Amino acid sequence: MAPFGSWPSPIDAKRAAISHDTLSWPTYVGDHEVWWAEPRPDLEGRIILMRSRDDSKGYGDPQEVLPHGKWNVRSRVIEYGGRAWMAIPGSGNSPPRVVFSHYDDQRLYSYSPGDSSPKPLTPQSPAPESLRYLLPVLSSDGKSVWCLHEHLKDEAKPTEVTRSFVSVPLDGTAANNSSKVTVLFSDPDNQHFLSGPILSPDKLRVAWFSWNHPDMPWDQTELQVAEVKGTSFSKPVNPASVMLGSSVVQVEWIDKDTLLAVSDYLENAKGDQGRWWKLYEIRYQNGDWGEPTLLPGQPDEEFGGYLWGLGSRWCAPMPTNKIVVLHGKGAQQLGILDLGAKKLTPLAGEYTDWAGYLDVRGNYVLGVASRPVEADAVIEVDLDGHGKPRVISKGTSYADIEQYLPTPMTNPPSFINRKGKEIYATVYQPHNPLYTGQAKELPPYVMYVHGGPTARSTLSLDLTVAYFTSRGIGVAQVNYGGSTGYGREYRNRLRGQWGLLDVQDTEDIALALVKENLADRQRLGIRGGSAGGFTSAAAITSDESTDKTFAAATVMYPVLDLVKFAMGGTHDFESHYVENLLGKFDKEKYQGRSPINHTHNISVPFVIIQGLEDPICPPHQCYTFLTNLVTERGDEPPSHSYIGFHGEAHGFRKQKNIVIALEAELSLYGTAFGFTPLKDAHPSP
Repeated sequence: MAPFGSWPSPIDAKRAAISHDTLSWPTYVGDHEVWWAEPRPDLEGRIILMRSRDDSKGYGDPQEVLPHGKWNVRSRVIEYGGRAWMAIPGSGNSPPRVVFSHYDDQRLYSYSPGDSSPKPLTPQSPAPESLRYLLPVLSSDGKSVWCLHEHLKDEAKPTEVTRSFVSVPLDGTAANNSSKVTVLFSDPDNQHFLSGPILSPDKLRVAWFSWNHPDMPWDQTELQVAEVKGTSFSKPVNPASVMLGSSVVQVEWIDKDTLLAVSDYLENAKGDQGRWWKLYEIRYQNGDWGEPTLLPGQPDEEFGGYLWGLGSRWCAPMPTNKIVVLHGKGAQQLGILDLGAKKLTPLAGEYTDWAGYLDVRGNYVLGVASRPVEADAVIEVDLDGHGKPRVISKGTSYADIEQYLPTPMTNPPSFINRKGKEIYATVYQPHNPLYTGQAKELPPYVMYVHGGPTARSTLSLDLTVAYFTSRGIGVAQVNYGGSTGYGREYRNRLRGQWGLLDVQDTEDIALALVKENLADRQRLGIRGGSAGGFTSAAAITSDESTDKTFAAATVMYPVLDLVKFAMGGTHDFESHYVENLLGKFDKEKYQGRSPINHTHNISVPFVIIQGLEDPICPPHQCYTFLTNLVTERGDEPPSHSYIGFHGEAHGFRKQKNIVIALEAELSLYGTAFGFTPLKDAHPSP
């Protein structure tokens, strides 16, 4: 028995930092290999490529694809990147080859295991420009890669950017000759953002989707199809014009004349009610594209997701009239949609959440899955083997601390917000096999607010959660109105209400835990990064009441000044995002919702943690926020601290910095909640 928050735990900040991110983009390479991308906080936050070969004994130990060293497989297209690499299978005695974007210079490189080093395929960016590449695919003739190209004319003016599809020769001749990078399609006056291209099986057509400001891809996108005309694409057509006003987030080819689109289109829809991302088929017949047809067997759940990184794949066509899908409300499960039987059958149900990174080969399915007590893993499912999953890469093992890992409450309270609408959260109670709280003591709780705000919390193992719960601090991962995973109506609740509804929903969940006698009313905290940092800051600066819900706040790489954010103070992708979240620009309204203008309301301790090279939420707004606080409060500002990390952008990728951030957060809660935190203490029997 010991005070909540002070329990010794073997899960220190260093260990929690190693598990900081997810595996991504697992891909079949030829008949015998699987490759994937893996973040490595212990290697200065680099993303590396891993491979595993399937022999007669099964998949072998993972090996790095690229030479060990500086390589960082990551693109800055829309700043959030996406699928930044592709593998070209070998033939005969030729080994496979990878084409990837290297983060440091954003050039495309080519490498085959056995080469001395990767070779550049694209030219260096001439200062002050920035040339970036994403979503590479092998061209129809196999001599080049086609990809999405982003051209910033001046790094200091991040909203002055054009995007196009380009062809990059694989022979390296464009590395020192920019004219060799040829434009396949460019339409900057019509569609500002692009995601693709996707080549048809007969290699005669390409498909993609596009959108314009002020929409984000989960608001409205337009499906496009063009013919391949030698070294360019024809003028595109929209094969599903009735879908205008809906969000297409993935497009695939079922065959040369049939498209598969994931869209929240709903025929005869009145408003947002009943609209979910689902699978639609669009056929080309008699010289024209037909009407989109909703595929049978889909319940009212999400079969798609948000696009903070381009190239996500929530479904993939299979042989014999079947499609493998991810689906669910909140967390996403793996399933097989049998179009003949009009039936959805679950697969690998022991995994509670799957990421949008599916690939298929014959009757094999590849993805990234997780569960609360197991790290993200690359999983293969054999449909001929009754859907039994096989683990290809487990990631980090936590067998020695498994008894300290939290599991979600199986029967959490029903969360109803102050407007009488259902909201969602995953609740992790304090858990340590050797300790309990003191008699009549209720535990402190911290509300985890995800970024986005159009995103969601997952059910994957998060050691930062375990870092707190194993010390006696409860955690609730909040999916406030506006989060993805619960249909378009839920997603659009936040329109015009950012800084109000998200704060209220988070407060209502925290107070519901208090009402159920699960949490201490005087020891509630809030933490979040990016949009979650905005919500955390808004919660402690709000004019709504003087009786603050939260006794402490951790504010990471936040949006603090909505006026500057909306007037060129961020990158191109999100430069008009606030127009949907708050409404058309109104200086008085934007100032009223900006935490930077309400520092006089702060009465609780907080910490701000920021990457000093953040192009999305630039550090200067944090400096102004703190200056305003000190100026307004004179010699008696509330307890606070600021941490800025050199070499970090939006989010923290380096292990040493994640460690500092976690330990600073724990120290904050110790101060605010009245306990003495133990950073690196191991429990004794």
